[in-house]
Amino acid sequence: MKNNYKQHAKTIKFLHEQMIFKHKNHIDTLAKIARNKHNILRIENCITEIILLFERLMFPKRRRK
Repeated sequence: MKNNYKQHAKTIKFLHEQMIFKHKNHIDTLAKIARNKHNILRIENCITEIILLFERLMFPKRRRK
C-alpha cells in the first residue's frame, strides 16, 4: 500500500508538472480534485480523475469512445 501510494504521488507530481507547462490556469482544478480526494481509500478515483482531466486538457479535440 505504501509503495502504491508513493507511485501515485509521483504520477500526480508528473501530471502536475506537465499541466504547469501547458495549462497554468487549470492548476486550481487539479488542486481541488486532489484535496477532495485526500482519503487514501479513494486515491484510485483521484488518480483516474486527474488523468482524465489531464487528457482532456492535453488532447482537447480527441474524442473518447
